[in-house]
Amino acid sequence: MTSDLIYFNWHVPKNRHKWINGLSIDLKTGELGKQEFYLAPEPGGHRRYMPLSEYPGLYKDFAVLTTDQKQIMDFANKYGLLGGNLREMIIMKEKRSRYIGESFNKWKMQIIRLKEAVLLHDMIRNNNIKGLSDLIAWGDSCIKYKSKLNIKRNLKKLKKTETIPIYEQLIASRPPGVEHHSYLFSLIPHGDVLAPAKIYLQTIVNQQLSSETSARIILSPDFQESKLRIEPNSLLGAIWLQFARVINGQKEPIRCICNTWFIPKRPDQTHCMRKCRQRAYENRKVNRGKSHERSY
Repeated sequence: MTSDLIYFNWHVPKNRHKWINGLSIDLKTGELGKQEFYLAPEPGGHRRYMPLSEYPGLYKDFAVLTTDQKQIMDFANKYGLLGGNLREMIIMKEKRSRYIGESFNKWKMQIIRLKEAVLLHDMIRNNNIKGLSDLIAWGDSCIKYKSKLNIKRNLKKLKKTETIPIYEQLIASRPPGVEHHSYLFSLIPHGDVLAPAKIYLQTIVNQQLSSETSARIILSPDFQESKLRIEPNSLLGAIWLQFARVINGQKEPIRCICNTWFIPKRPDQTHCMRKCRQRAYENRKVNRGKSHERSY
């Protein structure tokens, strides 16, 4: 349940974020990285919030992002930086200023990774064999996942459009002398696309969870009980953990008419609050009235 994770909190800068064109710097060696765009918080303090309890559709909001700088900055202004391994020390040579920021290219990679995983999960859940057949390729001695996710971004400053290239990823194989996933290859019926898709989705999610979450013993507020829990180390970890719990059977959030994500308590619940249900009813009455007028 999401309530198990209410103690995870994150921070958002009060004065929003900005894009800076700088270089990363290795604090141990002093070596400078390549120059690129980084997202950094403006100075002025932070506010704390509880991402997993306040935003049950956090992973969905992240997965629908494009790789447009404005969309990414709007997301960060609402939820904060992704944190974890994405954080770097940034230097701007001309101003001799230093910032803590996150690379635009790393944000792109994370958006694409989750977007692919959510798309794959939707296909598996809906038993979309035709769609999965376009992604899972069988060979004589291997099974591969072929990415077909193309994302375009338009940056006015750079004046260029980028398409994410198609790539292949090995799921299972049995070439002579290679043991990698060979036992899986023998277990999967030849031509099946559902099982390889599930294996690949599991691999993607587990990779993210292993780097962005940790197992912890947590004391209850009255200090009487201890619980073993998996908790995020960062906002990125919270996003992937929230998605993993949906894969594991937790109810999927739906979007209300007020644009808020919520977990329905009943199968027929489509609105988060009574006032939203009333608003939807009033909208239907207005639309019926307009339809009636056009019929005359």
